Amino acid sequence: MVFGNVVEGRAPARLEADPGTVIRMYCGRPADPARYRLCGATDRELVVYG
Repeated sequence: MVFGNVVEGRAPARLEADPGTVIRMYCGRPADPARYRLCGATDRELVVYG
């Protein structure tokens, strides 16, 4: 899944996760970091709803 805003000089971020983990993130519930991999961004930059 590719998401986010384009940042000049930086590739788009990529989230690798199972569907249940993505749903937890979208619902604002905590997600186990062992169940997802975020590439090209930090966990702090991962904001589903801001």
